[in-house]
Amino acid sequence: MNKKIFLSIAVIGLLISCLIGFSIYNNPNNDTKKTATKASILKIKNLQELKNSSDLIAEITVTDKQEKRDYKEIQVDVITVKINEIIKGKTDLKELKILQDSSADTIIQNGQNLLIFLKKGIDNPDCYVPVGGGQGIYIIENTNSNLKSSNSITTLKPQSLENKEILKDLTGNYNDIKQTLK
Repeated sequence: MNKKIFLSIAVIGLLISCLIGFSIYNNPNNDTKKTATKASILKIKNLQELKNSSDLIAEITVTDKQEKRDYKEIQVDVITVKINEIIKGKTDLKELKILQDSSADTIIQNGQNLLIFLKKGIDNPDCYVPVGGGQGIYIIENTNSNLKSSNSITTLKPQSLENKEILKDLTGNYNDIKQTLK
C-alpha cells in the first residue's frame, strides 16, 4: 500500500513538473527564446583600406536573380549581378553572386548600377561579400552639368552606409576615381 501511494505521488509530481515546464516554454514573455542573429560590420578607416581589403572592385548591374540562405543562423540574400567592368582583381565570370545580411538596409536592388568593393566568400566560395557592408557599395549616377549641354558627369553616392572618411576620396568625376582604384 505504501508503494502504491509513493508511486502515485511520484507520477503526479512528474506530471506537474512537465506541465510547469511546458507552460514556461510556451510563455510569450519568456526571454529564453531564440532571437535573430545579425552580422556585425567593422568601420573602414579610409578608401585605401577599403581598396586593400578588396579582392575585387567592379562596376556591376544588379539582376533580378535572388535567393535566400541561412548562414550561421543569419538569414542572407544571395543576389546575382552582371559585371560591367573589373577595376581591380581578376575573374573570368560574367556574373557574380553577392551575399548580404537580409536584415540589413544595404540590400542592393534590381537594376542598380554600382561600384562595389568585394571580398571572396570563405564559407560560401561561390559568393562575394561587400567589404565593410554598405561602406563598400556606391551608386553610379549620371548628372547633367549644364541643362543646355548633353554632357553629363558621372559621380558616386553611398548606397546606404555613409562613411565620410571614404567619401572624401570618392568625390569628383567617376572616371578619375576609377583610375585611382586600379
